[in-house]
Amino acid sequence: KFISDIGRTYQGVGDCFSYRAYQMKPLEKEFGDRIRWVNIVRHPYVWLYFYVRWRSTNMRMGSQTTRPIDHEWSIVQHELYQDLRPYSEKDIEIWAFYRGLTFLNNHMMRDLDVPGCHIQLEELVASKKRFNETISYLTHKRVSFTEAQLALIYSWLFTPFRGEEAVSLSTNKMNSTWMDWQLDAFNKLISQKTINRYKVIGYEL
Repeated sequence: KFISDIGRTYQGVGDCFSYRAYQMKPLEKEFGDRIRWVNIVRHPYVWLYFYVRWRSTNMRMGSQTTRPIDHEWSIVQHELYQDLRPYSEKDIEIWAFYRGLTFLNNHMMRDLDVPGCHIQLEELVASKKRFNETISYLTHKRVSFTEAQLALIYSWLFTPFRGEEAVSLSTNKMNSTWMDWQLDAFNKLISQKTINRYKVIGYEL
């Protein structure tokens, strides 16, 4: 149902599981350079926007089932958010925002601390050459797209999935729309170390 939902308006669709950088690193010990990987990162504000949106729309499951969002609620670390704006289970946009910040501050840092290739998604979007170089690297130069193929690939760039909204390109200003409780949560849950680490890879928070 998930693949059908996101792909029925497209000519082709595939499913890709996103592994974490720290999960890929151990493969180097066994396979060396035979296994290549890159950690594609996204502006934290945009990532957080989609993290919250995915949950507040019931993960596109419709009203017939709430099992996925029920599971998400069951694993929220409520003890971390006692000093923030109170919420109940139905306040998905609040507790998902808090949990998203926790991920940015902890889990994402675990990935960024892994030595390896970290690439901004925005960098790939902005440069066909960089995109082609990345594909060539990952496939040991077995795959390289022609200019015509790149033109086709990049013609899809700003076509949102059905039912989704286009994301503002002014990512550095996305937090200007945050309410006081969101700013308060950011200041309390995101450490200066995390802010500095994102700055190193090109993101100002």
